[in-house]
Amino acid sequence: MFVTSGYYKGVRDNIKTECQVSCKVQRWSYDHNQIKICTDRYIKELLDKKMNIDSLSIVSAKYIGWNVKHPDYDMMSNILYNEYCENLQGNIILTYMSAIYKEKIYNHYNDNYVGAVLNPHRYAT
Repeated sequence: MFVTSGYYKGVRDNIKTECQVSCKVQRWSYDHNQIKICTDRYIKELLDKKMNIDSLSIVSAKYIGWNVKHPDYDMMSNILYNEYCENLQGNIILTYMSAIYKEKIYNHYNDNYVGAVLNPHRYAT
């Protein structure tokens, strides 16, 4: 799997803040509790594995790539599917997965989006 990160900056670029921001967004209102519960579970697992959660750059769930011939494709897609069954905040799920399975997920970090045209997440309310 190929994911991208680095779009957000500073305190906005960590899993705790992504959870807080997501739980305030109207389009996630039906899933706030599950986003929080799952994020707390992810943070606990990451800390148990001695990972610095503040150094994990938020992954964009909109820009991912799959190698369907990868030997771990079935396993990774099943993990992703099962996580999405619990909560729908893909940025948080993929940030967690890219830390836990870093040997299976290539996380391309880019801190320079100058000139890039990115969707600003403007949804009708």
